[in-house]
Amino acid sequence: MSIETIIEDIKQKARKTWGGEEGERRAERVEAVIRKVLPNYAQVVGKSELEILEAIENLRTYSVVNYYQDANFPLLDDIKVYQTEDELREIVGKAGFRCPACEGVSSNPYECDAGVERDGVTCNWKAYGLFGTFGKGLRFTIVEKFMEIPKVDEIFMPVAMEQEGETA
Repeated sequence: MSIETIIEDIKQKARKTWGGEEGERRAERVEAVIRKVLPNYAQVVGKSELEILEAIENLRTYSVVNYYQDANFPLLDDIKVYQTEDELREIVGKAGFRCPACEGVSSNPYECDAGVERDGVTCNWKAYGLFGTFGKGLRFTIVEKFMEIPKVDEIFMPVAMEQEGETA
């Protein structure tokens, strides 16, 4: 399949979510997101735009209109890009992860297990929840895993990166 064929199929799915002009606007918005990210992702990851689109589409498990949004597909220029998982582990270290809700140190990068209690309730914040990390976490992708998991990940801020003065 070609990029154009896949994009047209995706646009047709977007059109079917709503009739008339709104369906067409949805198709155009979906296409705009795809066309914006493909060259960026291909350049950073070193794969063809077709390979990137196929990988992204294979990961999709829900509506194209909800999936192909800027929030789900930020440009890789705006996030941390690590070549390997080992590179990320080395930078993250073992000092834990700062929960954005309670500010405790969690051993889990996605789910707070710091044990901080407020008003009789123990924090159980999730980096993958509705509010994510409030912009206080680390957004990244790993090049070696990108074709398998073509997305940007978000975790609580590694304490080691705080100590080095890094920012998300």
